[in-house]
Amino acid sequence: MHVGPMSFTHSQLVILAIGVVFAIATHALLRYTRAGKAIRAVADNRNLARSSGISAQRITDLAWLVSGLMGGAAGVMLGLSVSSVSYTMGDTFLLEIIAAAVLGGVGQVYGAMLGALVIGVLLEESAILLGGAYAPISAFAVLILVLLIRPSGILAGAAKAKGVA
Repeated sequence: MHVGPMSFTHSQLVILAIGVVFAIATHALLRYTRAGKAIRAVADNRNLARSSGISAQRITDLAWLVSGLMGGAAGVMLGLSVSSVSYTMGDTFLLEIIAAAVLGGVGQVYGAMLGALVIGVLLEESAILLGGAYAPISAFAVLILVLLIRPSGILAGAAKAKGVA
């Protein structure tokens, strides 16, 4: 399928759709459910959440369950993308994942999504300019620049202004 100058395969469209569904589901969970409110409360101040009647351990377990499900879905999408699956296939993307999390702001869900989008586009553009073997260097450069210039990430200031960080 061609969209402007870009072309997508069927599997890329499926991966994109699954990613969008998970992003919307994560937003809906954190924003519109009691469990999401509890997750945000425990993340912000565990002791205050506990004194408000929230079972912090149960919410922590729920957060681990959700993150495990999302990690499994990410592995399936990666397997669809590369057409082979092994238990070490995520190791090659570790630097990019860390760069995306630090760029968006560690602990910021929306920042991580934005950071992943920025790093993904940067990697694709740098693969064109530098060649595929040198593309991960751009993610490492972004990681170093963010740690030097704004270690709290690009959305950490907005999160503090809204009182969610």
